[in-house]
Amino acid sequence: MKFLKVPISLMFLVSFMIQPVYAQDVSELKTMIQELRSEYESKIEMLENKIEQLETNQQRQVEAKVNEKIITLKRDLEKNIEEQTLNAEYVGRDHERFGKGGMVVDLPVGSSQVSVGGYMDHEFENFENTDSTFDQHRWIINIAAQIGERLRFMSEYEIEHGGPDQPGGEAKVEQAYVDYLIADWVNFRAGAVLAPFGRTNIYHDSDLRDLTSRPLVARDIIPTTWTEAGGGFFGDFYPTIGAYEDLEVGY
Repeated sequence: MKFLKVPISLMFLVSFMIQPVYAQDVSELKTMIQELRSEYESKIEMLENKIEQLETNQQRQVEAKVNEKIITLKRDLEKNIEEQTLNAEYVGRDHERFGKGGMVVDLPVGSSQVSVGGYMDHEFENFENTDSTFDQHRWIINIAAQIGERLRFMSEYEIEHGGPDQPGGEAKVEQAYVDYLIADWVNFRAGAVLAPFGRTNIYHDSDLRDLTSRPLVARDIIPTTWTEAGGGFFGDFYPTIGAYEDLEVGY
């Protein structure tokens, strides 16, 4: 019986020693698992933040590219609209670049320009012992064009006294010619031109005069307006001599 008591006592003693060791290992294992879990959760959170940051940066880059593309398309659209839009401005006779002034239109193709202008004369007369009269004396339209850097066109169309269907009325082309610009002192002109004979024939427009009636000499002796087909040269020798116009006309 003595031999049996000793092993049993040893077994109880060993069991009491194992229980604290096992409990300590479990606690350490739980602590380790908790630390690993916290570490992985922290890493996962960091990865999520990086992914979110990358998505945000990528979205910003996409938005920047889209905005840049929109700005480029808008600029191109505005440029196309500007190129296809007629730009017009009124230019007075004293500031005309070609023709006789009026509404100057920039054509959307090339560097060409067209000007449209003119004037009208209406006369009302009421003298003693006569019947009062009203006359649409002149209706003038000027159409000119700067075709290129050296080439330009000028025309003047006139309707007098109501046109050819009325007594004393007529409709005619007073001028229609082309200029080829060479230099300030020499340029070439050809077409239906006003003969440089008398100042009034060249400067006959009513908006340059005080009255619609022209001088007696210009009405009864020297024809005004006197148009002939021809060609010649013109230019300026300012300030030494002045302007000149040397034309050869056909009769």
